[in-house]
Amino acid sequence: MQHLMTPDQLKTPADVDALARDLYGPDFCGPDFDPTPGVVHVTSAWRTPAGTLRTILINDSSPKSAYDFFVLNFSRARADAIVITGKILREEENVSHRLQGEAATALERWRRERRGESAPISLVLSSGRGLDLDHRLFQDAERAVVYTSEEGRQRLAGPAQERGIEVVAGAGIRGAVTWLRDQGAGTIAIEAGPSSAQQLYRAPILVDELLLSVYEEPHLPAAAVGLDASYLETASSSGSADGREVSEGGRWRFSRHLSLTAIGDNSDGR
Repeated sequence: MQHLMTPDQLKTPADVDALARDLYGPDFCGPDFDPTPGVVHVTSAWRTPAGTLRTILINDSSPKSAYDFFVLNFSRARADAIVITGKILREEENVSHRLQGEAATALERWRRERRGESAPISLVLSSGRGLDLDHRLFQDAERAVVYTSEEGRQRLAGPAQERGIEVVAGAGIRGAVTWLRDQGAGTIAIEAGPSSAQQLYRAPILVDELLLSVYEEPHLPAAAVGLDASYLETASSSGSADGREVSEGGRWRFSRHLSLTAIGDNSDGR
């Protein structure tokens, strides 16, 4: 197996390209790579001893991988817009869409060279109830949007305007993707949990690319075990990719899927 650069070794945009190719194959970030493929879902999951996938809750018990964190931040570097949920903001008080981690400087250079100077739109899906408009994500975002119901828009409009946050009324994550496309967003990164993200996998499927990081150790602390994520394998089975296995912070497998299939109406992500 060839040597794999570590995220802390990345210094240049070419280094970022090289690590991305090592993780996802020679066509990724190659001469013909288009950094604006559409809707990109980046997510991690745990493969249970029974072979099923469960989401990984982000807390002190969750497994840590510098490569998984690189993938998340590389997805942000590629994006014109990033979709997240109010639920994630409630659970992760320090979440931000600024580039972070050991590769942040190299990724910032990569973005300027490949994507220009503008920062991505940070769009938060929320009912508006219990949403902290002073959350770090809103403070760090160059352009922040809350996508909510009409009731939520009426509830948030005044406080949001005071903070320079846009509030848009619409219908769910599919409506948010359509709205972002109308805003000119070419690459839309999805960071939502399964209850929201799986709606994009229903027909007509709206996900163009899945970047899946799978933790393959046989044990995961109960506090880190999340919801069923079997819809990811259902959607990616026709375009199955073996991916790259990495032993760092446990055994992980990183795979990129482009040929995705819509899931059936009986999928349950609650």
